[in-house]
Amino acid sequence: MHLVANAIAERDNTLALLPAGTGNDFARQFHYSKAQWRAAVFSDKISSIDLGKVDGRWFVNVAGIGFNAHVMNNLGQTKRLGKLSYTYAGLMSLFTAKLIRYHSNAWPEQGMMLLLANGKHFGAGLTPAPMACLDDGQLELLWFTPQTHWQRVILFVNMLLKRHMGTRNVHHGRITELYIAQEGYDIEADGEIVGRTPATITCCRRALNIKKAPL
Repeated sequence: MHLVANAIAERDNTLALLPAGTGNDFARQFHYSKAQWRAAVFSDKISSIDLGKVDGRWFVNVAGIGFNAHVMNNLGQTKRLGKLSYTYAGLMSLFTAKLIRYHSNAWPEQGMMLLLANGKHFGAGLTPAPMACLDDGQLELLWFTPQTHWQRVILFVNMLLKRHMGTRNVHHGRITELYIAQEGYDIEADGEIVGRTPATITCCRRALNIKKAPL
């Protein structure tokens, strides 16, 4: 879907999605059954959704730096485990991913992961951005700042249980454009490494047409 979105964004084309990936994270937020997804392919109902953009590269779901990019770099050798690949790689990365820096006047400068979320889910079912909306013209900004391995484990468990929002190591905002000045961090988007910082990440309102299931 990431590649198709980059081919047809801001055009008149309409995308029909049949979830067949390992995690299907973008598809989860629609709460469609398999029958509804099949019906959507032939539906005449269309919705326009926002897309994120990392410099010149579009993304549909979630982009970020830090822990999530580290997981993607280490995922290849474990992907044979299917959906459990993300959980296993994530658990292993809790103890190996290095802290990153993100300058903010209000929040700690060192942290584990910075996410810019258009969709709610990533990592085969984790829900880091429960307030994300696909057509509000904004990206959810989440800055995760656990400093110790134990704090990382607690955060990971809280995220599995969907209890991480409002905890002291999770900071939340909304943006339409963000410049990340720190140099040398891999940028992960939709499960792909798409570039390195410094970079500008923006939200482009209603840049992609997708088919919806008929009522």
